[in-house]
Amino acid sequence: MPDALLVIFKELSRPFKHKYIFLDALDECTGMDRNEVLGLIKTLVGWGLNNIHLLATSQKDPEIKHHLKMLNCSQLDLEMALIRRDIQTYVRVTLAEDEYFR
Repeated sequence: MPDALLVIFKELSRPFKHKYIFLDALDECTGMDRNEVLGLIKTLVGWGLNNIHLLATSQKDPEIKHHLKMLNCSQLDLEMALIRRDIQTYVRVTLAEDEYFR
């Protein structure tokens, strides 16, 4: 992202108490796109502003994990087995209790 756009973003976001940025599926970015997105994250974190909240999602990827670790970002590992169990429970209950699905 060009530096001028980052400056504009920073200035335009000043009036807002909190800013939320969601980046989904970082692992789907490849090559230069990935480098640009990781550079953007590094820049945003480097600003040290407490009112910018960033949430990024990704499959397990060593390169992404390394970059986020270097930035001292909090990471949450969502174990797929736990998620699958929740989904199975939801489907089982829905099938048992919802007449439409029976």
